[in-house]
Amino acid sequence: MFDSHPLTFDFMVQPFEQMYSKLYYFLSVF
Repeated sequence: MFDSHPLTFDFMVQPFEQMYSKLYYFLSVF
């Protein structure tokens, strides 16, 4: 399903990747 719209899927996932990245950094501080 996502193979037909890789750019759209990537656009949807990007904010989540940034959020998890910040969350991982936040946890690594402790």
